Amino acid sequence: MKVKETLNRNKFSKLTVNPREGGFSFIELMIVILVSALLFGIGYASYRNFAQKQALIKVARAFEADVRIAQNKAMSAQVPEECGTLSGYGLKFGGSTYQISSYCSGSGGESITRTFSGYVFSNDLGVDSIVFKVLGQGTNLTGDITVTITNSTTDKTVQVLILKSGEASIL
Repeated sequence: MKVKETLNRNKFSKLTVNPREGGFSFIELMIVILVSALLFGIGYASYRNFAQKQALIKVARAFEADVRIAQNKAMSAQVPEECGTLSGYGLKFGGSTYQISSYCSGSGGESITRTFSGYVFSNDLGVDSIVFKVLGQGTNLTGDITVTITNSTTDKTVQVLILKSGEASIL
């Protein structure tokens, strides 16, 4: 008994005789690990969801920028080599690709194809191309068009609205 009292009285000693006074039990450690794993799982799922949505928005921004490129080229009437008479620039889309091209009376012209694997481009009017006529003469659209971009693995979508006047914006 004198040893126990001596150990407990010594201020500088961290030794204890009673085993219940320090440390964690196995159950307490398992609960901490379980709670940590649950928080990590929820955080990872949220991050993955966020990353997929950002990738989809990135594709929509690229499409919106390409719509503006076609519109600007038509407004400035940039005639490609061997084009003949330029009637406009347009976007032709289907599936996971779209093409920015000049519409010429001659055999020449220019064309740029963009492919976004894993994404599908569709629209509400069922048209396969949008043409911006030269020098601000408008478009070939009879009304506003909504282009829906779908991530084929997650089925998440984002929409780009193209007005009859040619303005484009992400919804």
